[in-house]
Amino acid sequence: MSFRSVASRSRLAQLTIALLFLLLPLFCISQLQLHPVLCVRGTGHFETAFSTGVKVQIAAARDGALATRSCSANLSWANEALVVARSAAEVDLDAFGTDFGDGIPVAAFQIKKTDSDCCMDYAVYSLQKPPRLLRTITGGEFFSAADLELDGNVEVFYG
Repeated sequence: MSFRSVASRSRLAQLTIALLFLLLPLFCISQLQLHPVLCVRGTGHFETAFSTGVKVQIAAARDGALATRSCSANLSWANEALVVARSAAEVDLDAFGTDFGDGIPVAAFQIKKTDSDCCMDYAVYSLQKPPRLLRTITGGEFFSAADLELDGNVEVFYG
């Protein structure tokens, strides 16, 4: 084996290692799962209605006429309202109009009560009049409902 061949292999190995160190952060960033949230510390607004007439509102919590740096979520119908979250750090709507297997369309909210909390609550409300809390799951950094096997069964995943 000639000196040139050893030197070129050594140079190739150095370039490969340098390239790995340059690209490794990009691979790590692409592996991060970003979970966009509808309302964070009072920023964000979302409103929609289901065919039953039940509306979902997610927005900045209010102190009188002033918005606060926290989020609220409500379900409303006719002239009535149900508070889902009053003054939370984050509120998101994961599922809307989804049937989790009970034959009832639901709205599933992710709620992080304070910035210092590690985890969110997953609150599942019926979209029938009057809406009611069906179940709550706690202890996940995020939640996601999906029918991964396309068999009509919705599973809730958390991480």
